[in-house]
Amino acid sequence: MRDAGDYVTRLPKNEHDSAAWQTAMHGLNQAAEHDGPIEFTRLRIMQALYPKGTPVYRYIDKAPVGKLVRER
Repeated sequence: MRDAGDYVTRLPKNEHDSAAWQTAMHGLNQAAEHDGPIEFTRLRIMQALYPKGTPVYRYIDKAPVGKLVRER
């Protein structure tokens, strides 16, 4: 949780002040100080990192970048 807090505090001011990051920080604070649910905090941080419309996966039709670990 400390790493997540450090990440958010180092964001540029315009990103740090966005509603998504403020919600994520609120959840992080609740989890740290009041033993709130960690899973909800993780979801809020993921929503702030990847806003709606941002693909979080690679397209299947692209060629793989490197070899898999089992192929090395």
